[in-house]
Amino acid sequence: MKTRVRTGVANEEVAQANLRKQYEFNYLDAIKIFGKTFANRLLPQTVSKKKIEAELLAAEA
Repeated sequence: MKTRVRTGVANEEVAQANLRKQYEFNYLDAIKIFGKTFANRLLPQTVSKKKIEAELLAAEA
């Protein structure tokens, strides 16, 4: 059972990393095509996982 949970967590982390990488590629392509200002409107900056965890800990306290 623990192995399945660990595998699931690892698969989720890999999927999240792939999603972040693709988002970055899309953002860079949008900068090339539309310019930085419009690219920022299309694809806003993402929030880091550390910042989300810090906000959750602050909310729990």
